[in-house]
Amino acid sequence: MNGSEALAAAHAGIHIETFRRQRRTDAHFDAECDAAFTFHKQLVEWESHSVGRTTKNPLPFFAKLKKLDPTGYVERLVTVNASVTPEMAPEGLDDLLAKLVEMSTQANRDLMVRKFGTIRISEALGEDAYRALVEAGKLPPLLALGEGSGIIDAEPA
Repeated sequence: MNGSEALAAAHAGIHIETFRRQRRTDAHFDAECDAAFTFHKQLVEWESHSVGRTTKNPLPFFAKLKKLDPTGYVERLVTVNASVTPEMAPEGLDDLLAKLVEMSTQANRDLMVRKFGTIRISEALGEDAYRALVEAGKLPPLLALGEGSGIIDAEPA
C-alpha cells in the first residue's frame, strides 16, 4: 500500500512481515486494514487541498496521491515524437512546427536556439515563419555572416 503498511507495522512495533502474515490469515484484520487505507487516502487528499489553500501549491502531495489512487490522478500530458524528412513532410507541416515553437515557453525557445542555432531553426521553419516569430519577439534574428561568436551559433554537439 505504498509504504502505508510499513508505517502501520512500525507504529504497532511489529515487523512488516508479521503485519502481512496477519492480513493473509485474518479476514477481519484484512478488512480493517482496507478501511484504514481508504481513510488514509481521504486524509492525504484533504491534506493536499489544505496545503493548496494555504500555500497555493498542492504539488508536494500529488506524487503520493498518484500512488494511492492512480486511476483518480492521471497526468494528461501527451508527447508526440516524429521524424519527418522534407520529402515526407505533409502540406502545412511548416505552419504546425512554427505554431509549436510560438506556443512554447521562452525558456524552451532559448534552449532550442542554444541547442540548434538560429540557422537550423530557420531552415526547419522556413524563412517566412522564422521572420514572423522574430517580428513577434519570440526568436532572435539571424546573425549576418561574421557577426556573433562564430558562423554556427549553436552549442557543439
